Amino acid sequence: MKLKKLLLITGIATLGLWGCNDEHDTITPEQTEYEFIRIAVTDKVSNQVTLLTPYSAGIETFEAQYASGRIYPTGSGQFAALIFRDNNYVQVFDAGVKSHGDHADLTTAGWTDTSSNGLAPTHFKSKGNEIIIFNDGSGTLSIGNENDFYGENATLKEVQANLEAHHGAMAKFDNGLYAVTEKDGSIAGSLPERVRIIDQDGELVYASTIQTKGIHGNASDGGNALFGSRDGVLVISSSGTQSLISYPETFGESWLGAIYYAQYANKFFGYTKDKGVYEIDVQNSQIIPLVETTDMLQCTADYKGETIIVTHYSGAVTTYNLTTATTQHKESVFAAVASDAESLPVAQATSNFLYLLFPDQGSVKQYDLTDLQETQTFAVSAAPFQMTLLGVETNYGH
Repeated sequence: MKLKKLLLITGIATLGLWGCNDEHDTITPEQTEYEFIRIAVTDKVSNQVTLLTPYSAGIETFEAQYASGRIYPTGSGQFAALIFRDNNYVQVFDAGVKSHGDHADLTTAGWTDTSSNGLAPTHFKSKGNEIIIFNDGSGTLSIGNENDFYGENATLKEVQANLEAHHGAMAKFDNGLYAVTEKDGSIAGSLPERVRIIDQDGELVYASTIQTKGIHGNASDGGNALFGSRDGVLVISSSGTQSLISYPETFGESWLGAIYYAQYANKFFGYTKDKGVYEIDVQNSQIIPLVETTDMLQCTADYKGETIIVTHYSGAVTTYNLTTATTQHKESVFAAVASDAESLPVAQATSNFLYLLFPDQGSVKQYDLTDLQETQTFAVSAAPFQMTLLGVETNYGH
């Protein structure tokens, strides 16, 4: 494994070595990024994975098994799963930051011993210490626990659930059961129509009771799992009950094909690019507009799970705080891009900073969320592809 440590001077000076001292412990988030936040970036052409430490402007590089990895954080923030769908391969990366609740420790960043060879691995979810991947090519799940990522037998367990191959999704409940999509063949294409509940061995616990005309996108709060469908938002409870929340009449043929759960705010939201972002109120069976737009480039939640970030093709950025119900909008944060451009900016955000990956520039730019002013630029690789946040939002460590 090739490892390089570099130091960038792109907006701030190096703020010192890792450690626990009075200066680090009194740093406020407004001055700089949290000390234990990391950003992992994959490359479209090379196998390089870049690990950024925004606090110190530090960079480490690693070699993945393949290029063009889609990257997702685990529940703890210590690990990331890199999914290479076309190569039927999954690698697990350790960011080198371990959370202990009120503080974090540094460990060695690098590859774990865990990998997987499921057919066409695609959809990823993480709950607690567990990661779950749906393998579109076989209709199976690959499941692993963070505590088992190292050692001779480190691998992801493949769970057979007697499902046809399809473009699937799944979610785990607090009671240990899983909601997983199934294809009954009632519509053409790879999208599933139903959701069933299975146990950890893939055995059926609760059968599907609602058939839809296509499902895509899902999220769970542990008690309910929500799936976007053409017929409405499909709500699956951990006890097996199923229901649909109807879309507003103004939706027409549009539907929410991407759904998220914002943990800190304890709210579900989803989006459709031709309408905007909507809160999904399960208790009152309502879908409520939050950010209405037809110019959406990307929509995501911040790392904490409180603020929705929307980037626009025009170069504008809109934020919506789910706790305070406040909106911020700023034009010309970045240069406008065409919807059919070969490469598009990718957004991620912590509680204090927005990060935009620009593939055509080979860089990640940092913006203060209070005013959306650019504060730093990090050079990453020649053709950056995807990025994710890792680590912990804290300045306290040993």
